[in-house]
Amino acid sequence: MKNTNAISRITIGALSALLLIGAIAAGTVYAGSVVKKNDLIDEQTAEEFAILDAGVESDDISEIHTKLEYEHGQYEYDIKFYIDNTEYEYEIRAKDGAVISKEIEKVGTTPAKDTAHPTDQIDQQTLADIEAPAVTPDQAAAEEPASQKTANAPEQGQAQNQISLDQAKKTALDHAGLNENEVRFSSAKLENDDGKYEYDIEFYKDNVEYEYEINAVTGEIIDSEIDYD
Repeated sequence: MKNTNAISRITIGALSALLLIGAIAAGTVYAGSVVKKNDLIDEQTAEEFAILDAGVESDDISEIHTKLEYEHGQYEYDIKFYIDNTEYEYEIRAKDGAVISKEIEKVGTTPAKDTAHPTDQIDQQTLADIEAPAVTPDQAAAEEPASQKTANAPEQGQAQNQISLDQAKKTALDHAGLNENEVRFSSAKLENDDGKYEYDIEFYKDNVEYEYEINAVTGEIIDSEIDYD
């Protein structure tokens, strides 16, 4: 009888030890997951990166849906939003806001939104395009007075001669000797500086801030600055 009781106590003790080890392991995995998620950008920041890359204004968006997913060994934000009859789908890396993939397509129905502007080749639209969304470039050329055409031209030629936002970002990154996966963009937009269109590009690598002004027509770097925090 004593031997039986001793064996029972040993068995119960071994099972208790195994359950304790399992609980500790599960707690460690959960804690690691929490720490990993706390290191991610939030939903709003991810949406801002997607909107920034699309070259649109947040006020023009009729609806937006964002979901955090874990795919391919990393956390990603799946973001979908609509402007008029155009659907934008983005996958944004949750670690640093980099664009993993994007897709822009026309949809059959238009979400409720009164404002409208061109959606084809979104990176290459100009401020003049946004102000006159219903008029195509050919119609504008036929209807505008010659003086108005000159005022609306970025610097020379037509609007379609300007480089895209992605090209401007690549020019800045190449000059800095960095690639898109290494940096976090804080600004990338098209601006009109006294009738001359320029891309204002800002991004961070660790604690270093890079600022670029790039000619939107020629793609040349107008000004660059590096700020070490």
